[in-house]
Amino acid sequence: AWPAMAKLAKDSFETEVFGRVWGILVTSSRIGSVTGGLMLAPTIAIGWQYPILIVSASLFLFSWMVRYQGVSHAQNSVYEPVIQSTSISDEDSLTECIGAGSDDKSSDDISSDGANSNDSGNGTDGANPNQQESQITFGQAMRLYCVDPELLLVIASEAMLLTVMDSGGLLPLYLNKALGVDVSTAARMATLFPSGMAISAFIIGFPYDALRPTGRANMLLGLGCAAIGCFLALGQETSQESTKSDSTIWQTGSLLFLAGATIAPAKYLPSTIYVLENIDSEHSGKVLALMDVPGYVVSAIFFKIYPSLIEKTWSPLWKVLAGMVFISTASIVTQQLMENSRSRRR
Repeated sequence: AWPAMAKLAKDSFETEVFGRVWGILVTSSRIGSVTGGLMLAPTIAIGWQYPILIVSASLFLFSWMVRYQGVSHAQNSVYEPVIQSTSISDEDSLTECIGAGSDDKSSDDISSDGANSNDSGNGTDGANPNQQESQITFGQAMRLYCVDPELLLVIASEAMLLTVMDSGGLLPLYLNKALGVDVSTAARMATLFPSGMAISAFIIGFPYDALRPTGRANMLLGLGCAAIGCFLALGQETSQESTKSDSTIWQTGSLLFLAGATIAPAKYLPSTIYVLENIDSEHSGKVLALMDVPGYVVSAIFFKIYPSLIEKTWSPLWKVLAGMVFISTASIVTQQLMENSRSRRR
């Protein structure tokens, strides 16, 4: 659903403010992760003890959704004749205006039309390059995009950060096994990671819009270095075996929050904005949807091998995640610098 949401947002807002708009929209998914983590443990506990409550609540929500759909359909049926009549009257008014304006058409317009027809005859109709691109098939478009170095760098960054984000599912296990935190508290502490992502995505979109590609590159480089430091600090902390103190637990929570806050801007903003601004509108939705496929492949490989990484200690896992952030940061910073060079040549 998010490619459709991205295209709708792009069509509804100016390019100058799209970064902040998209940052606010993607915050909803992170809020969902935070809410789910906070409610998961008590919901499971209640469900085991009082399953009738969970079943009753689910049936109530389902019946409410069905009723809402029925009311919405009835309202659309009531308003549709009014909308049609309004559209007809507007169309009549527009026809009258066009008829009046056609009588006053100037010779300049006629000469302009003649010039345009001459241009068309010469094969230079001034069409948008995207219009030419939209006439090719999706297979041809994919072959064209697959050799775009900037798009490949964006996909590489997206793949690494998608895997890092998915690793958040291991945080309750890490907090329970490595730090000795009880399961319920571990589930709540794990929400610090998506909380950092939500707050950062909401805020960073504003300066992202105001910065040029070089400024964005510097910002993403600083955030990437900070994220690498957070993951390496988590690995160092895990390897020290002094994992039971309250201060260590609080320190771990702070590092998880900062790690989420520093990877979110590179995860959500550059990739989506690049595709919507540089890929033909006919194919951008498909490219957005397919752009996550390499990330899911990398994530599947990661979850296949991660048990071997944590046999003795969790430190190797954090080092692998730090390496992924390094690759992502190098890729997206290089792409921003290439975009700056491209814009200067125009």
